Amino acid sequence: MPHPVYGAPEHRLERIDATLYLPTSATNAVTKLTILGRSDTCRRALWKLSQDWAPNETRSGYEPNDMMAHAILVAIQDRPTSQGAVDRSMAGEGWQQGDFDWS
Repeated sequence: MPHPVYGAPEHRLERIDATLYLPTSATNAVTKLTILGRSDTCRRALWKLSQDWAPNETRSGYEPNDMMAHAILVAIQDRPTSQGAVDRSMAGEGWQQGDFDWS
């Protein structure tokens, strides 16, 4: 609820929290990475990234490492404050080949 005098707070990305679940028998040998974007002015996470990898989907842990490195780069460069913003930053924006008039 917005403050009656100051209005709604401006939530800014201040930190990211990452949790890596290593493959064990309890996790059915699945590796799971969860990354949360946090702000001190917001109780819940601003955004969440989560990915699971089965044993046959990862090569010596490169995939979780790549995702974590990309998320850190996105956090530093783009400072996303919403789920939509982090999704766009992680996937990149699509582009369309324009038609050129070569005549």
